[in-house]
Amino acid sequence: MKYRQRDKEGKWFGGPQYYLPKATGWKWIGFAYAISCAFCLFLAASAQISSVVDTVETIHIPRIVSTAVLIIAAALIVLGGLTRLLSFTEKIVPVMSVIYMAAGLVVIVLNAKELPAAFASIFQYAFTGRAAVGGFGGATLAMCIRWGVCRGVYSNDSGTGVTTITHAAADVNHPVQQGMWGIFEVFFDTIVVCSVTCLVILTTGVWQTDASVSTLTIAGFQKALGPVAGGFIVSLSLTLFCFTTAVAQTLFGCDQLVKIFGEKAGTWGKYVYLGLMFIGGMVGISALINYVDFGSFLIIFFNMIGVYLCHGEVRKLTEEYFSDTEKWETQKWQPWVEMEEKDIRSSHHE
Repeated sequence: MKYRQRDKEGKWFGGPQYYLPKATGWKWIGFAYAISCAFCLFLAASAQISSVVDTVETIHIPRIVSTAVLIIAAALIVLGGLTRLLSFTEKIVPVMSVIYMAAGLVVIVLNAKELPAAFASIFQYAFTGRAAVGGFGGATLAMCIRWGVCRGVYSNDSGTGVTTITHAAADVNHPVQQGMWGIFEVFFDTIVVCSVTCLVILTTGVWQTDASVSTLTIAGFQKALGPVAGGFIVSLSLTLFCFTTAVAQTLFGCDQLVKIFGEKAGTWGKYVYLGLMFIGGMVGISALINYVDFGSFLIIFFNMIGVYLCHGEVRKLTEEYFSDTEKWETQKWQPWVEMEEKDIRSSHHE
């Protein structure tokens, strides 16, 4: 947020590809991040679509049909740019979050007697090493950490810096205000939504069945709410969650292409992303997930360099904001005011 910039139309933009060079003084790191991020988001957007298609296939919707519908809908938003995405998500994300959370809580309440056993199993399998046999304890722990971290990053984008591209466009008075929302979204996704999903799977007992990992959630809801209602709620919620994420990743990826190759690359990149998302929908999540994890590692590596070097600036801004929070409810951060005034003067000269 501190290093975000304004375009010719007066709109704010930013992201690691812009703040990393300024924060570190190394021009190369912005391009390295942009290249890695473009590669990762090519795969991540495809993986989101494939997750939806895998799920709705369980309610007997053909892959080609669901994939085609998703790509057409994505194209309508992607070709409209980041502004259209923000307009779409600010309306749909709260609704889909409430629907999913409400349904999940209903399932948990219906199976409340299983909660003690569910929590017991969490601690049992996390700390007792029951899954480890003989001399494989260390390897099992390493695999648990590997998959746990990867799925966590895949879910909430922690450390990747990708969501800062969206945050940079926000209308706020101080960098820390938007930074707090960034913290909240990780907490809500990981601690709240994922915990509800976990308890649905554990309390319904579907984790002990032959259901595949990708269909455990829908199996839990169907067992508690019935095949039709449970399948519809999960399919709708997952479709909206993954669809909005895939569209955002497409626009973020195109932003990286603009950074590397210029404006035309960003335009053509949208069509490339849409094509790859179609392929992802047809091949399924299992064919993509390992490549997505590798791409996430690359962008986290470059972004964490900047995060570490900027920790002093983050502390200073945080102290500035919390020393007088009421002030920042009405007063805009001075560097941003100066940038806006500079743009106004430039427009008058033109």
